[in-house]
Amino acid sequence: MKSYLDKAKIDYVLFHLNHHIDIDELRPFFHFIKNSEEILNYEGKILFLLNNDVFNKKKIKAINNIPVLFPVLDRADFFYEEKGNLIFSHDILKSIFYLLSGYQELDNSNCDTHGRFQYKESIQYKLNITEKPIVNYYFEVIKKALKSYAKKKEIQLKDKSLFDEASFLLTHDLDLIKKYTPRYVLFRLKRIIQDSKNRNEHTKEIIRTLKHLFTKPISDDPYWTYDILNQSNQGKNLPIYFILPEKGSDNSNYRLKGRYYKKFCREIIPASSIGLHASYHAYNKGAIMQPEKEKLEKSCGQSINSVRNHFLRYDISTTPYIHEEYFDMDFSLGFAEQIGFRNSYCHPFKLYDFKNNRMFRHWEIPLNIMDASLFVYNKFTYEQALNECQAIANEVTKFNGLLTILWHNSFLDEDELPGIKMFYSQITKALSNLPHVNTNTLSAMLSN
Repeated sequence: MKSYLDKAKIDYVLFHLNHHIDIDELRPFFHFIKNSEEILNYEGKILFLLNNDVFNKKKIKAINNIPVLFPVLDRADFFYEEKGNLIFSHDILKSIFYLLSGYQELDNSNCDTHGRFQYKESIQYKLNITEKPIVNYYFEVIKKALKSYAKKKEIQLKDKSLFDEASFLLTHDLDLIKKYTPRYVLFRLKRIIQDSKNRNEHTKEIIRTLKHLFTKPISDDPYWTYDILNQSNQGKNLPIYFILPEKGSDNSNYRLKGRYYKKFCREIIPASSIGLHASYHAYNKGAIMQPEKEKLEKSCGQSINSVRNHFLRYDISTTPYIHEEYFDMDFSLGFAEQIGFRNSYCHPFKLYDFKNNRMFRHWEIPLNIMDASLFVYNKFTYEQALNECQAIANEVTKFNGLLTILWHNSFLDEDELPGIKMFYSQITKALSNLPHVNTNTLSAMLSN
């Protein structure tokens, strides 16, 4: 990004700032300075110094343990006052834009096997800031500075927030509706051939599967955990289920016309919110995503305005354009490999359309914690996982933000992870003091 932020990009940053503090009365005092020597030409103004350099890790300046990505002056502070001016010492606006807009993901030449922007390619990984919502810290700095300036001008600034207090959003992706299926038998038969050392284990699983298929009720299936998932929201708010409309090797193991899905619709959907879990190949193909949305709406009898892509697949050059056309909210933006803040922000936000130099219409709801991130990618112990989740929750609480968790119905299998149900109970209990929200309450908040 070897350029100064233009008006559209500055307005994008200020749009998000305005969700934290009412800046309308101060906007006439804002000036954006490309040359620091121009400071001498102003008096009694608010001066944002701009930087036109490309991002360079070696030039980062840390102030109070917060990295400034685009420093300007040789000063170790965020702002200072001189001649009645409030002067931001560094290009804090460009730092915000770089993180929030998704700019770093434009270069996705080194993606993973699922075509995803890799966590280890991110600035969050390189600066070790994944577990801190740095953009929120920037906004707090700006708020503090503006309040100091406004006080001298006898202007009353009003604090604003999307949430009155830190809030909690529990979501579930319905990839595999049940474990014991004919497809699972075939999987284990293949494993007998490929993994002869564990032939007995695979044979036992085949016998167990056949026993469940012919003698056990669906409620005994280890993936039929919806009573546990819904109970964690009891008396709070509706959980959100993202449903895969397509069956196949890369997608679900159920059909929307199948009896297990129909049972799910009868028993679970009335007490839930529903979003589209766009299939594996739909994330960058509107011709696939649109009919999937219509198919799901027809099957569950609800209008669908939310989406999360299967495997969290996302291509910033194509995906947001599809989402903008069909949805109000996307829940895909989290790192599969790591919990934390992919865009360094703990509130709903909008991505930037670099092709048309504008802000996208739809909202991104950051994904902070996923079960697989904890136990598949990082292989945490339960104690480590609980501590990591609590650290993320503490950061969200600092800023009255939104904590979003993805927990699969299939990730409560005691045979695969002994003690996982107890851990799930612990984490949801630890967050039970936070108000729960869902797509309906979010839509209302974001439309105001």
